[in-house]
Amino acid sequence: MDVSFVRNGDTPDYVILKFDEEKLELSSVSTDERRAIYELDTLNGTYQFFEVFCSDLPLGKHFHLKKDEEFTILSGKGFVLLCTVNDDCSQKGEVQKIDLVPGSVVKVPSGTAHTFYLDSESSMACVSTMPFDASDMIPVGWLVQ
Repeated sequence: MDVSFVRNGDTPDYVILKFDEEKLELSSVSTDERRAIYELDTLNGTYQFFEVFCSDLPLGKHFHLKKDEEFTILSGKGFVLLCTVNDDCSQKGEVQKIDLVPGSVVKVPSGTAHTFYLDSESSMACVSTMPFDASDMIPVGWLVQ
């Protein structure tokens, strides 16, 4: 997978992901001090690209009620914490820690809390069943390292 940034100033306006012969143009949907998220909605799902700015701040610390996600680490390294969640948002099982390197794939079904700890300048792609929706991000402050 090739990644190209189209910049207008310091922040990319959009990202182009190239899968084999298919080019996908992803628009910026969310940026903060931790990361930028770019997205493209298609009939087959939603494609997202994450650019990590700060390794000191975790990504995630939430779960989704409606959406499943599959992340692929493109560059950098780190780890992810995963845990299923009860109806009251409490921890349901054991926390699983998975080390991540380029090429690692992490499947996160709905109802699974996830927190990523990635090095600065890491990047990952995500295919999800729904577009980015802040209202479907249920915070879980307990899923931290």
